[in-house]
Amino acid sequence: YPQDPGDWTRGVGMALCNRSWHPAATEVAVEPRADGSVTVWVPFPEQGGGQHTVVRNVAVKELGLDPSMVQVRQAAAGELSVDWGVGGSRVTGMAAIAVAEACRRLLSRLREQAGLPERTTPRQVQQAVAEYARRFGTEWIRFVADPGHLPEVTTFCAQIARVRVDRRTG
Repeated sequence: YPQDPGDWTRGVGMALCNRSWHPAATEVAVEPRADGSVTVWVPFPEQGGGQHTVVRNVAVKELGLDPSMVQVRQAAAGELSVDWGVGGSRVTGMAAIAVAEACRRLLSRLREQAGLPERTTPRQVQQAVAEYARRFGTEWIRFVADPGHLPEVTTFCAQIARVRVDRRTG
């Protein structure tokens, strides 16, 4: 870009980033409740990055429950077997895998033991969860997501900016 008159100039800046996703094992658990809701137990806190929201959204999608029927809680130390802590995007990837599989395991039990059909409404899922919890208790259905079987995942970002800069002040 040609320079502007005076102390101003224009330019173009570009930044590229390629960052590997560092997965590590995470265990989560889904607890069916007698009111038809579920509690998803996770080993990590909600530190402001939306981790519990991601977990809740995955559980809602997998189970087909109304969002008001899914709670996410941090388990006490030692209640879940493994977690490498909150860091970068690791929680989003690994927790989503673990929650999805734990929910699929619950759905399988609901179909086998509570008569839940393949195609359901949120109300049918809620009723099946309630029936299952009343008949079989609220034992946690656990799953450990282990990154050993996952393909390498990377994050790529490109940003371009056109700027006008005062040469005196930067």
